[in-house]
Amino acid sequence: MQLTLKPKCLELIAKEIGSLDSEINLQKFLIGCGVDKELIEDKPNKWRMVYDVMLRLSTSENKPKDALTLFEFICKAVHPFVDKRDEARAEKLLRKFNSILKFDCASIYFDEQEKVYKIKFEVDMLPNAEQEKVNEETSPHYESLSKKNLQFLCRPENKEKISLLRKMYILLMDVVSIFCENPSEPTTELNNAYQYLDGQVWGIINSLKLKCSSLDNFSRYPSPFVNLFSAEKFFQEQGKELCWQKIRPGMHAMYGEIENLHQVVNGSDILSEPDEQEKLNEIELTLSECKEELEEHKKQDALPKPILPIPLEVTINTPQTSKIANVVMPKVKLSSVAIKYDDNAAVLYIGDQKCQLPPFKNEHYKNEHYLCRALFESNKHEMVDWDVVYEKITGYYEAYYGKPADIRNNWHMVYDTMKNINKRIKEAINTDDDLFTWQEKTIKRNY
Repeated sequence: MQLTLKPKCLELIAKEIGSLDSEINLQKFLIGCGVDKELIEDKPNKWRMVYDVMLRLSTSENKPKDALTLFEFICKAVHPFVDKRDEARAEKLLRKFNSILKFDCASIYFDEQEKVYKIKFEVDMLPNAEQEKVNEETSPHYESLSKKNLQFLCRPENKEKISLLRKMYILLMDVVSIFCENPSEPTTELNNAYQYLDGQVWGIINSLKLKCSSLDNFSRYPSPFVNLFSAEKFFQEQGKELCWQKIRPGMHAMYGEIENLHQVVNGSDILSEPDEQEKLNEIELTLSECKEELEEHKKQDALPKPILPIPLEVTINTPQTSKIANVVMPKVKLSSVAIKYDDNAAVLYIGDQKCQLPPFKNEHYKNEHYLCRALFESNKHEMVDWDVVYEKITGYYEAYYGKPADIRNNWHMVYDTMKNINKRIKEAINTDDDLFTWQEKTIKRNY
């Protein structure tokens, strides 16, 4: 008897694996589990990339070998060390996987002797045809579309709605992405496009009764805003960051559901209603103009800006007279100058000025030297965990001692060091800008 996992089971697991990490890290993970690079293709969303790999392995002519590869990376995905999750989160994912696998009479367990996770099949419990029918009726998340729902959605007028839904949601994501570039200044045209598309999207979902059917995943991804003009205030009141990086995952997940539905009903890429297509073309034109305007603003921002002098209270006793002469010194904007760090000399070069840090041999001040080393080894705007800097300063290496304890004495030493460097730069260079910022126990280099 051939023991396999059904496509729907693979799809549900792929959606969970796709949410674990970035696309690049997921590709590395798959290759590390023995998946051939040629099987991995770029897709609109991460879970579909994983799903395609799983489907190819499960239907491969080289069944035994590829089936083992498939089972291996499913099992490895629940390991706590895959994405630095704690054991509680790993256990939660394991339970979720097993709740899906049980419909194929399979489960993941931990082999105490080999210290690895494995999949086992309960051969005696494989369901007969009648049991499979019961599973289909009683397990909506296992078979997302019942035959009755499928017949309804495959009607010509409903297939047209699903095709329209797909096109509109793609445009809606573009609207939100453009808005997030400058959320403090939304335009009336962009807001009108957002409200029209958002209203149409949920109007189609409601008309197709998708939120009331077994395909209930749409209710998990509500609209990000009521309108663009109130969005910034709403996010501030909620204590959330208004940016595309935070909103994108939910919208991409929603698009994945729509794309899946579009493929199930074999929807068309061409709309039969010219009026609808004309309206979408108008919105596309508006978005194109907004993108051009944003690009122009970015070009202007990239141009060197003149540094306007700001009077400071600096006095000099001149040798010719006993009078005090006023000297004007300019304030420096860190965004307008090149910044480099010389690790050997422990010097920050900011434009044509320099800020000397204490040498790393000085035990009291060496922290500043090592923090700059860690931050300049990373890219600008990249968030660096506190423990990375902590290891640089203390020589406490995770590979030998395990992860440093997340206690105040440890991470606050890193925080204090960052504050000292910012203060030193402001005094030496005459700037109001912070080179480094702290957020949720991570440090970012701003310039």
